[in-house]
Amino acid sequence: MFIAHFGFAMAARRVAPQPAFGTLLLAAMLVDGIWPVFVLLEWERVEIVPGITAVTPLLFASYPYTHSLLFGALWAALLGGGYYTLRRDRGGALWLAALVLSHWVLDFAAHRPDMPLWPGGPKVGLGLWYSLPGTLVVEFAIFDPEEIALARVNVYRVLLDRGSVAERMAAIASRVEAPPSRDWLIGQMLTLLLVGLLRAQRGELMSARAMLGKAVQRFAALQETSDNLDPLRRFEQLHPELAAKIEAAMRLDAVQTARALLEIFAPFAPERAIEAIRK
Repeated sequence: MFIAHFGFAMAARRVAPQPAFGTLLLAAMLVDGIWPVFVLLEWERVEIVPGITAVTPLLFASYPYTHSLLFGALWAALLGGGYYTLRRDRGGALWLAALVLSHWVLDFAAHRPDMPLWPGGPKVGLGLWYSLPGTLVVEFAIFDPEEIALARVNVYRVLLDRGSVAERMAAIASRVEAPPSRDWLIGQMLTLLLVGLLRAQRGELMSARAMLGKAVQRFAALQETSDNLDPLRRFEQLHPELAAKIEAAMRLDAVQTARALLEIFAPFAPERAIEAIRK
């Protein structure tokens, strides 16, 4: 859980208006902030084991002082008590303590059985991280109501509504965005490709790769797509030959990638434009 922790902190603003938002975030992420320090001090241990879960290769071998339920309650009491001492805000202090403890609850859902109830005690965890799709659904399903207005949607379904979610989603879905023209997409595709090629030739490889990736997105939007919000989704199923060529091109060094993509794009763009880039 990462976004979920931030989501809980944002939701807490409605019930705990006095603590600063930064303080709410601190509470939600407190134990994760302390954990790297304890690892460096060798009080806790983590290992990298590729494939141990679908989401992260981290094997949390021992973290009894930051991620056990007992110490989670202690950290919650310390932060909540400290805040109350300074601000005399009982409600805010209780919600800050709840946010600290919510970190353990969310991690219990996400982690494999490595969350100790107390130091040396039994370890538990529901293992959501074993499923990448399941993790993404839970992570990205947590929105502050105001954030929903920033979303884009084509297909949606509201299962439970206690905050006018259905009304908000209907308003978002009703916003009609005119699709970009084919000429605009071609122009963007070739411009991004050329910029990527020139940057690769100058040795700016990371920036070049980013530009070439955007060029591929514009190219995908020119093709038949199953998702008007993300033209790369299921591209391999719809266009297996093109996808295989692009995948092979992206494995080359940046300059060669740009030149290979140019040949892939050539049948879909004006010949004069292609020839100008080739030169």
